[in-house]
Amino acid sequence: MKKKITFIILFFFLIFASYPAFVFFKLMSNDHALNEYLKHKYFPSLIKNFKTYFTFSETLDTTPIFKLYIDKKNILYLEKQINDKLSMEDSCDIFGMNDFEYVPAKIIDNNNIEHTIEIRLRGDMSSNYKNGLHNATYRFNIKDSSLLFGKRKLSLVRPELENYGFYGFLFYKFFRKEGIISNDFKFINLYFNNTDVGVYILQEGFSGELITSCNRSGGIIFRLKNDCEGYYNSFPELEPYMKKKIFDNKELIRNFKAAKDKIDLLEKSGQNASDCFDMNLYGKFYALSDIFLSHHATLCQNVKLWFNEKTQLFEPIAWDPANYIRYDVELDLINKGHNYSFDSVYSYKNKYPLNPVLSNDSTFLFHYSKYLYDYSHNDSIFCFIKNNLKIIESIEPKILRQDFQSVFQPEWILSRINEVKKMFRATELVSASLSIKDSTLSIRSTSNLPIRVESITINNCIIEINKIILPKEQTKININIGSIKTNTHEFDLIFSYLYPIKNHMYKGVIF
Repeated sequence: MKKKITFIILFFFLIFASYPAFVFFKLMSNDHALNEYLKHKYFPSLIKNFKTYFTFSETLDTTPIFKLYIDKKNILYLEKQINDKLSMEDSCDIFGMNDFEYVPAKIIDNNNIEHTIEIRLRGDMSSNYKNGLHNATYRFNIKDSSLLFGKRKLSLVRPELENYGFYGFLFYKFFRKEGIISNDFKFINLYFNNTDVGVYILQEGFSGELITSCNRSGGIIFRLKNDCEGYYNSFPELEPYMKKKIFDNKELIRNFKAAKDKIDLLEKSGQNASDCFDMNLYGKFYALSDIFLSHHATLCQNVKLWFNEKTQLFEPIAWDPANYIRYDVELDLINKGHNYSFDSVYSYKNKYPLNPVLSNDSTFLFHYSKYLYDYSHNDSIFCFIKNNLKIIESIEPKILRQDFQSVFQPEWILSRINEVKKMFRATELVSASLSIKDSTLSIRSTSNLPIRVESITINNCIIEINKIILPKEQTKININIGSIKTNTHEFDLIFSYLYPIKNHMYKGVIF
């Protein structure tokens, strides 16, 4: 009898005890922020602390320590600039109003070398400065004869404000590894007037040191003037960095004019884009941007170009990918205009002024297709991420996050690679019809990749087409049917990816 009563009590106890656990599970599964926090911060931290009781190994903290000193007078002036800018937020759009003024300061590096600098706040969005000076984004220039990691122009940025830290880290580092000009990117531990404010990113600016550190020399760095404002029917005007230095140097003036002439000829005389841009590097840049879902880097305000005085061609500079969130929330990649992948942005001339120019060039489309195939079918990105995991694991616990921001997962990039692989495996890529009355071939691409329509065959008679169709493009092609008999209701359309070249066939309808 006692065993039976004990069993009943235990049974009801388990029921009552399981109810709070059930409620907690439901709340957790419905609360994305809490779920992310527990999954990526709390539990890993708990496991890590638990493991420390069973190991004697110790990870060496190699994040270099930097010390920034700004005197009280200039602290007050920086705070005033912040307050003035935030007071304007309700009355006007302050995005892009990056007109902060420099103040004198000094910074002591990890080798205990003191550098005299001028420093200012930086950032188009108020998130870069609204949380106080200890969390703000800065740009600074070294004013004495010293260098910092070989640089004179640098920025200090909170990781969560610079493409989520590790997403930006992998983006900049891998693009640079693959021969594309990219700003150097280092994690540091910053002390602000003797207060430890945690992990910051030290990032180099746009200067001659950037070109030298990417194994180039000379040339001029350009951006697009006024973020393309007012340029709706023409290519935006180029604006060089370091204007004063350029116009004080006869050789740089000649290079500047040569670069401007290239763009003028491209726009006015229909010069091939291949005569203006390094298509091998641009094809690689856009292919990697597809894999990293980083076509935000091709938005007008982010376009940076370097004019190579030796080749007389423009090269891309990787800057501001900003698309970690596209992985995080798994947004739909089908609708156009989402700026994640090339097929969605190649025709948006106003926001992406380079894209229509490049997409009309067959050399660019070939290199883009080839690099996209190669990077999605080799293990170079996987190995690169694997080799940098220790850095990520070492620094991740120190990064300040707000509102349960989720942790960037390198697996998101790898899952994107699998998506790209599937694009190349697809076989149903087009639909087509032929109007005998109008002698018009109508083609609609359903592919995310450019394809080449080779020919059509009617009653064993082959008509060469040889036309590239852009991703998701619909087009009509006038063809010469001539004396070909059309007593059939079907035709065969032969097409292929630009790379790898493998012919596919589609049976179209004649009407």
